[in-house]
Amino acid sequence: MSIRGVIELLRRVALLAGLMVAVCLAFLTRFEPMVVVSLDTSGKAGERGDSTWARPKGSAAAEVVSVRGPAWNSLFAGVARSFTENLPIAGWEHRIKREALEQARKDNASRGGMSEAQRADEADRVKRLKEQYGQDVSFTGSFHSLYFAAAEAPFRDLPTTWREGTSYVLRRAAGDQTSLEVAYISAYELHGFSDVISAPEAFSYPYRHLAPWVALAALVFYALLPWGRIPSDVVAYARWRVVLSDFVTTGLLAVPFFALPIAIIGGTVETAKQFLPLAAVFWLIASLGAAGVFWAASAAAYRLAVLPDRLTATGLRGAIQVPYAAVRTVHPVRLRPPRWLIAAAWVSALLGRSASAAVGQVGRALLLQSSAANGLRLDLDGGAHHYIWFSDQMGSTAVEHFGRLNEALRREGITWSETTVEMRALTPPSR
Repeated sequence: MSIRGVIELLRRVALLAGLMVAVCLAFLTRFEPMVVVSLDTSGKAGERGDSTWARPKGSAAAEVVSVRGPAWNSLFAGVARSFTENLPIAGWEHRIKREALEQARKDNASRGGMSEAQRADEADRVKRLKEQYGQDVSFTGSFHSLYFAAAEAPFRDLPTTWREGTSYVLRRAAGDQTSLEVAYISAYELHGFSDVISAPEAFSYPYRHLAPWVALAALVFYALLPWGRIPSDVVAYARWRVVLSDFVTTGLLAVPFFALPIAIIGGTVETAKQFLPLAAVFWLIASLGAAGVFWAASAAAYRLAVLPDRLTATGLRGAIQVPYAAVRTVHPVRLRPPRWLIAAAWVSALLGRSASAAVGQVGRALLLQSSAANGLRLDLDGGAHHYIWFSDQMGSTAVEHFGRLNEALRREGITWSETTVEMRALTPPSR
């Protein structure tokens, strides 16, 4: 393999691997044990509009745990301030769901701009509804729970053993009326489809914040590897077409089909463990896009020197010498995708769960069905063949200075066949 071939192959393999790793990180769902903290309301959580962690009526009393120390004092102060101000303190923004954080900011901005008349009207409405229907609709905040990892301080030093399904009430020194209600959630994984993730992203998908950086690193590596100069007397694929080919194989085929089942199921580990047959349908098509990476690398590394007595083709597999005297016939060739691949693309379109996903998959299936690459087959002495591919999948001439090759072959008086050879294959052959 030539140096240029190594560089072009490494460029695309690194891009594909980086984007796939980013997808896996974005949906990696191995949870650590968590605790959900709220203000202790003595079983009245349902009245404040947040029943997720409320103790059921008639359930056993919560276990009261006494805590003390600067770390616990800081926690109590932070929790109290967060609920009082209807906004997590600085550094705690990840402890509530993103939509709840956005809603809290909107509510704070809206309520902060209320006039005295508006506040009086609100108080009057709250009073009237409570008297007529016994409902208290007072604004109590946009969120009522904060999430912490059970392994972080000060919870890792809690003087008791966590038990699933048990409610805990944390209290400081005797006589202190402030207390916190805590629910413990042991580590678990999603089971796919039926699970509803109620925890904030930082706890449900702890590595998602790394995914954009991994994807960006892959793109930067792709762009910064040296591209090399194409001499004016050499037939080669136009660089912008090579980049477009990478976009199609990696950005429209390999990565989307790899990511789709993971996004549908909601977890990387769960997809591979429990729903592998479903994922295999999509990943089969993704593997074809991954195979297309080698075709794109081959096209990027391809150089065809038109010399006075021969052609010299350089690519991933090294250099090939084709003397004009050894060429007997030139056949036009058209390469189409295999029929089973087109059928698989349509099947995946039918499996899309949302309308937008289905539309995207249908578009890719139509693009795949209509694609065809054009080339030339040089029939050589001894029955050997050498293929020269000069168009993209839409049939447009993709190589620069192709006219030089055409003129050289016709100048030598080589026989041209008028019959176009139809082929179906995943990747175009070279010999």
